[in-house]
Amino acid sequence: MSSKSRDWRLRADRRGTSALEFALVLPPLLMLLLGGVAFGLFYFAETSLRFAVAQYARDYAISQQTGATFAAPATPAFLSQASLRMTATTSAASGGIRTITVTGSYPASLVIPFLPSTTGELTASTALSFPVHG
Repeated sequence: MSSKSRDWRLRADRRGTSALEFALVLPPLLMLLLGGVAFGLFYFAETSLRFAVAQYARDYAISQQTGATFAAPATPAFLSQASLRMTATTSAASGGIRTITVTGSYPASLVIPFLPSTTGELTASTALSFPVHG
């Protein structure tokens, strides 16, 4: 058998092309799929942090208006209580209005397959003004 006929037969043989195409498409497809999941979890953590900060400020304002004892609200289930840091500052009442500023931070990382991971702190802040009675 000549080398020309063998080369022609190898070129005409299409077995395994689907497996090769799958192997070429799989890494970018996994990166997109798992990256989307990772970004969704990162965004959910950010949204949960913003909700926790707003809830903290709201509960504080209600406790000041009603005279109830302030208890920090429950942490959203997705966030770890040990890692969540909340700080609150209040302004002195001026004209019967008091302002509370709440800042929360939470360590987070964004890991997308085949790319370097990103770590840092998510932060959220809110300010709430409310009337003070009495």
